[in-house]
Amino acid sequence: MGSLPVSGGSSGTRLLKRPEALSLLEIYQAVNGDDVERQLKETLAKDSLADVIDRLKQAAEGTDAGSTTD
Repeated sequence: MGSLPVSGGSSGTRLLKRPEALSLLEIYQAVNGDDVERQLKETLAKDSLADVIDRLKQAAEGTDAGSTTD
């Protein structure tokens, strides 16, 4: 597991970084550990460029289907 910069005290635990300065990646790593790169590679290996293009086309067609032109 990763770690987030925190401070513990009698009133509880608090972040040492402001939310604006804390990236979602840092939170993800703290929760899921440092194997983020391995997980990303496994996810990317499942799809081809053609798969991505097909999904983009489907999304564009879905967006266009709901629009009307006068």
